[in-house]
Amino acid sequence: NIAKKTDTIDYSVGIYLNKKDNELVKINDTIATVYYNDESKISESEIEQKVYQAYTFGKEEDKVEKELIYKIIN
Repeated sequence: NIAKKTDTIDYSVGIYLNKKDNELVKINDTIATVYYNDESKISESEIEQKVYQAYTFGKEEDKVEKELIYKIIN
């Protein structure tokens, strides 16, 4: 179900990113905390799967530093 700008915003749901881009993740670290209030819409295992799909995991030596500022517009 795709959200529309006319939908009511539920301020009790959201996501907190416990780990940021290029941050070291160890086994059993929490990478994100998802807040939701209607288990009939999505299960915990579905949320877990979607969060893990949103991240890319690799070895420390493969870490690539990204530029935060791409262009300065005057």
